[in-house]
Amino acid sequence: MTPGTESFFGWAAGASATLLGLLFVAIQVSFGRFKYDPGNRRHAMARSTFGIYLTLFLSSLMFLWPDVDRSSVSIAVVLLSAFGAANAARTWVPVWRGMLREHQLDRMWQTGWLLVGPLICYAVLAYDSYTQLRSPGRRIIEVAVPGVILGLFSIATRNAWNLLVQQTDPPDEGSDTRD
Repeated sequence: MTPGTESFFGWAAGASATLLGLLFVAIQVSFGRFKYDPGNRRHAMARSTFGIYLTLFLSSLMFLWPDVDRSSVSIAVVLLSAFGAANAARTWVPVWRGMLREHQLDRMWQTGWLLVGPLICYAVLAYDSYTQLRSPGRRIIEVAVPGVILGLFSIATRNAWNLLVQQTDPPDEGSDTRD
């Protein structure tokens, strides 16, 4: 591996694990403020952010695995990218359906970016990993993946900030929002 790469991926794994835990605690503290409906934007944002941090953590760990060749790391990163893209689509498609069904198009661009941004990052990650598989002698994946990881970190951190700062309606007094 390139010098400095291990420290970057160690930092990325530690940061994503920490932020994943903090997001989990923050969501648990505000448990009654979330409607657990697949079409709810806040619920989808929490699921998407959780999935991004999990993908970041696992892909960073793959680079830290001792004595693993680039081909194995590339295959693992392609699989994690596919998992991340499928999770993002599964999370945001019900929100889009609800917005189109109820003609709530005022947040269409913002909701679209919450799906498109991670999908672009996952596509670049998968493409770079596939390119690495086709030319195992070059170090494509070690150079390209850190930029994508930083992009996913910025998207997930923005989502987490919006989840924690945005005001929500208080839960109904007569209903229990917990499943």
